[in-house]
Amino acid sequence: MGKLNKIEVQSLKTQVLQEIKQYILDQGLTEGDRLPTERAFTEMYGVSRSVVREALSYLEHTGVIETVQGRGTLIKAPDVSSLVEGFLFSFQVAN
Repeated sequence: MGKLNKIEVQSLKTQVLQEIKQYILDQGLTEGDRLPTERAFTEMYGVSRSVVREALSYLEHTGVIETVQGRGTLIKAPDVSSLVEGFLFSFQVAN
C-alpha cells in the first residue's frame, strides 16, 4: 500500500475568508463598494453568523474592509502601512 498524502484541513473561518475574498474579486469590488450583509453571507455559504463575523473581522484588521455605522461593510482604499508595520513587528519578534 502506498503512502497517503496528508489532507489539509482548514477551519470554517479560513474557508469563508477565502470565499469572501474571491467574492470581492469576482464582483470587481473596489474602494467604497459595499459588501453583502452578514446574514447574506451566512445564507450564501451555509455557515453560522459567528463564522462570517470572524472572517470579516480578519479582513477589517488587515485593512481590506471597514464597517461604517449606517452604511455597512465597505471596501477600503489600499494601505500598505499596516502590512509593513505588522511585518516589521514580526521581524523584531523573530530576532
